[in-house]
Amino acid sequence: MTLKKSIFDPKADCQIKNLTSIYENLFGSLTDGVFLEIGAFDGDTVSNTCFLADLGWKGYYCEPVSEYALQCQLRHINNNVKVLPCAVGDKSKFMDISVGAMITSARMDHVELFNSMDWSKGHHRGELRRVPCVEINDLIFALNLKKCNLAVIDVEGYEPAILSKWNFSLLRPDVFIIESRDRDNQFPEHIKKEYKHMLDHLKKVGYYEIQHDDCNVILSYSDKTKPNSDSLIVF
Repeated sequence: MTLKKSIFDPKADCQIKNLTSIYENLFGSLTDGVFLEIGAFDGDTVSNTCFLADLGWKGYYCEPVSEYALQCQLRHINNNVKVLPCAVGDKSKFMDISVGAMITSARMDHVELFNSMDWSKGHHRGELRRVPCVEINDLIFALNLKKCNLAVIDVEGYEPAILSKWNFSLLRPDVFIIESRDRDNQFPEHIKKEYKHMLDHLKKVGYYEIQHDDCNVILSYSDKTKPNSDSLIVF
């Protein structure tokens, strides 16, 4: 018997275990969904969304480093995708970022930590850029975004700030995938607490954890996916 191949086909470098089955449970066979990704990098490397765009989903990628934004645009040139060359944060302003490939960050305390870790040494080489930053609700207004099946936030330290200002009466994504350092013991307690407070806030506004590992948290607003104590996936 030949098993039917899933329509959700993450690349081999995907960092989330069982993402295919998770997407099947959350999205069924949806081929015309909408996603928003904040911190896109090149729109392909370790991506949780590139194959959704290939499938036919409409996507919005935000990436503040111009050359990475261009790579993202070229990767998705035949897809229904818009690439926005900006950072996203809790205020509309200009901000300084340290360029470091996939771990580009506006949080200099995070950059210092990255420079001390074996896996991330050498990514940040002292290149700072001033880039436009759009407040999350201004972004939602500008895009006239009324529906979002999936929001991905991976911005190396600014996730709590973005979500602290997110107006869920404007847009309530069905699912979030968020990079979180709350279980990463390479980060100090005060940073871990920032992320714990972020996740507590999301739970207070109705989100439930679907999966939680030492790097990413997946949360859903749908009561259909509210886990009981035996079904929460923890690595």
